[in-house]
Amino acid sequence: MGVLVASRSLLSAEALLGFLEAEGIAGQAWEVGTEAPKPEAGRWEAVLLDLRTPWPVKARFLPAGPRLAVVDPANEALSTLARERGARRLLHAPVQTELAEAVRGLAEKTAETLVGLPEMFLQADQPISLFHPIYGLESCNPAFCRWMKTRREELEGLDLMSLFGQEEARSLSGLFKGLILGEREPESREIRFSLAGATKSPAEATFSAVFRDDLDRARILATLKPGGKTAPYEKRLEVQARELAALQSMNLALNETWHPKSTLKLLVSLLRSHDEVDAAAVYLLDEGTMKLEFAEGDGFRESAIRSHSLKPGEGPAGAAALQRKAVLLADLDNPGEIRVAPFLLNHEGFRAACAAPLLASNRLLGVLEAYRRKRVDDPETWKERIETVARQASSALHRGFLVEELERANLELNLAYDSTIEGWSRALDLKCREPEWHTQRIAELTVRLAGRLGVTGKDLQAIRRGAILHDIGKMGIPDAILTKPGPLTEEKWRIMRLHPVYALHMLQPIGFLKDSIAIPHSHHERWDGQGYPRGLKGEEIPFFARIFSVVDVWVSLTADQPYRRAWTPDRALAYIREGAGRLFDPTVAKAFLEMIEPLNGNGS
Repeated sequence: MGVLVASRSLLSAEALLGFLEAEGIAGQAWEVGTEAPKPEAGRWEAVLLDLRTPWPVKARFLPAGPRLAVVDPANEALSTLARERGARRLLHAPVQTELAEAVRGLAEKTAETLVGLPEMFLQADQPISLFHPIYGLESCNPAFCRWMKTRREELEGLDLMSLFGQEEARSLSGLFKGLILGEREPESREIRFSLAGATKSPAEATFSAVFRDDLDRARILATLKPGGKTAPYEKRLEVQARELAALQSMNLALNETWHPKSTLKLLVSLLRSHDEVDAAAVYLLDEGTMKLEFAEGDGFRESAIRSHSLKPGEGPAGAAALQRKAVLLADLDNPGEIRVAPFLLNHEGFRAACAAPLLASNRLLGVLEAYRRKRVDDPETWKERIETVARQASSALHRGFLVEELERANLELNLAYDSTIEGWSRALDLKCREPEWHTQRIAELTVRLAGRLGVTGKDLQAIRRGAILHDIGKMGIPDAILTKPGPLTEEKWRIMRLHPVYALHMLQPIGFLKDSIAIPHSHHERWDGQGYPRGLKGEEIPFFARIFSVVDVWVSLTADQPYRRAWTPDRALAYIREGAGRLFDPTVAKAFLEMIEPLNGNGS
């Protein structure tokens, strides 16, 4: 990446640049007051301002690019200056790695939050620019560049002071804040833009706020009136500002959806809310049949559209899919070579249509269609609007499909994981001669108890897996000990008590079980500290293990064992009640008793 380091002296700039180069970041050093170096890649990806001490000369012009500054925290005046010069982050005596991370983070963050002008503004004849209310000029159209007689790379990223001078910059900063907060109305004023070595004549500029519904993306739209002739442009500016705000509101709404069905419903609803769209439909490409299938629509009088299916090349949607570009039929009575389904003309009464492909990463997802029952006053502008919406929707829809695919893959992976651990558990049940229902019952009761204790989501999944694998360490215990019909000797008990340690060794390397290990490793610990393998006491015992241990004892006591008959439920419940605060976490024991006692009559 290319970074410009600006400082009071070349020596100071080179010292900071040395830190960055040691972290693999290339750049150039610049002594403020001398001619600024030119970036190799069009524009600087970051401009680092060294304001630890005042600059000996005032720098009216700073090269374009997102800014950050190194300042002395005790010098409030220099910190204020850094902010006025567009610094998005202030660093105080940073170490080498912190400085490099800040520079990289600034470049990435700027790219993520950059707001560009819609296509219709980029193609406009009048100069238009978009300002960040704090950091300066963010985007401009070719007409603005021509008027400024310079390239976009030398403009985008300039702070207000570089463009207007300190006094005007502070005045505009106050205006921008008022516009964003809704405290000021759009305002026209005579203003003078200027760059290093050149000054422009005064121009009439109108400033208005856009994207105000999201403060992070709120921007100021500036439209210049050549020759100071403002009257012919006022109405046009008002319409353009409304269009930009509506498009951005639509973009923000679409970006909040994460599933394709929700995105499609929202898309047609938002498009229909526009006064120049009477009906809207979305077709999705079935990659198996290579047909466009109707997926969502609104504004249609009859239901025929819902069974509509098109091959690429058929109708406006098929033509847009085949050509991979928007298709405008401004007069459906004379559609040219494109055949329009009769019901759209005879029953729906449409007179104009526009179809735009939904493309993401050069992949055709589907087509967006918009219809009008009257002729469109400005067909090309209408087409541009539908194209812009389609681009916004493509991104949201593609993200939704990716989320859906990830969720499906994650589900399949989790099912594979669960099948694997259930297979291990069945193998252990066979080895220990446990009944088939044993592990399933103990896992279900543990999950129910955990839910009563406030455990949710992925933690419940971890508890279930831990419960299924609670005795997996017994795979390391000899069969002669596991299946011995009578009581064990002290030596054999010592071996048996190693199974939680074996479980830890077996499961620790398995990443997806890291949150489940607590149960196999610690479910024989006791509240009073007399358990094993580590003799943990009270809340030192992992919470999941405390939950499971109560269920484990209940299931064990109420089932036949090789060395004794099953206890009655009442006797087992009394044992758990007496063990609360000694064997078991009293809170967990209480919750278990409240869960089981009402069901006791049902044999649970």
